[in-house]
Amino acid sequence: MLSGAADLYRATGQSQYLGDAVRLSDASFRYFASLGADKPGYYTYDISGFRNWFNGVLMRGYADIYPSYNGVSTYIESFQRNLDHGYDHFLHDGFLPSNLLLGWSEDEKNNNIDAMFSFAFAAEYAVLARYELEKAH
Repeated sequence: MLSGAADLYRATGQSQYLGDAVRLSDASFRYFASLGADKPGYYTYDISGFRNWFNGVLMRGYADIYPSYNGVSTYIESFQRNLDHGYDHFLHDGFLPSNLLLGWSEDEKNNNIDAMFSFAFAAEYAVLARYELEKAH
């Protein structure tokens, strides 16, 4: 929905689409991000089921609307901080755990990583790289 609103605004220039994107961005962050739930100072996103994939789509929506609404920069940066934390503290054999803030489970049978989540993290890094390049210009 966020990416769609961003696309509609870019294509039409109609302020109603930008207003929708702004309201949806702010409301979705309030709903999906919880400050300090897993780790003080970090935003936690639900990772149950297929949520890691969904979280990547959400972040992509924020990146898509960023050129028109810079208020999402905090939202985007929360994903960057979580990925950086997971990479700095829990990277193992080239893989990140499903929970970037808490790391791997002590029970190894819970540490199976679905390929779609590894790809979701890789895609998030790609979107974040594009965001940083566009932000610099």
